[in-house]
Parts: sequence; structure tokens; C-alpha cells
Amino acid sequence: MVEIARLLGRITDSHFAPGRGPPAPAGIHKLKQQLENWKESPPEDMRRGPDDGETSVLTCLIHLAYNHLCILIHRNGWLRNRDEGDKKAALAAACRISRITEDMLAQETLQYGQMHL
Repeated sequence: MVEIARLLGRITDSHFAPGRGPPAPAGIHKLKQQLENWKESPPEDMRRGPDDGETSVLTCLIHLAYNHLCILIHRNGWLRNRDEGDKKAALAAACRISRITEDMLAQETLQYGQMHL
């Protein structure tokens, strides 16, 4: 969880810091790669994802965090460059967030989610 918090800081700094122009394509690519590398770092049972049936709250929270960062990284590519790949990636992440939230609601674990759910 510490590494994903660091990634959030780097993404926020590169994409949303006041007074900065758009991030360089190489920087965006590096952040995307770091996020994908992080996705492979949790234990196997947490990597499978919430779509695999009853899962722990922690697994759901990890996947929610990953998908939120996907949206943050890919939204600017769509908004600035109209990149269809970024659009699809952001939309897919938003759909996964909705699905995880619905599952948490059904399992009565939504109260353990982040406050912006």
C-alpha cells in the first residue's frame, strides 16, 4: 500500500500540480509502467481481483486504488490528445470501480471503503 501511495503522489505531481504544463509522453509512459509493475506485486490471492467471487475487503481496496490511479493516468491522454487507448483504459477502470463497489455493497463491506466511494 505504501508504493501505491507513492505512485499517487507522482501521478498527482506530474498531471495536476499547479503551474505545470502537460507531462512529457516519456514520463506518462514511465508512470503507466510503474503502475502495471505495482499491479503484479501483491500476493497471488490479491492479484486475482474482486471479480473472482467473495474477496477480502483489503483485496477490494487494493483494486479500487489501482483503478483510481488508472483513471488519473489515462484521463489526460483522452482529454488532451483524444487518444482512444487512454479513453478505453479510463472507461474500463471506471467500470471495474463500479463493479467492485456493487460487490462490496452486496457483501455489506462498503462501509470499509474509502470515503469517496
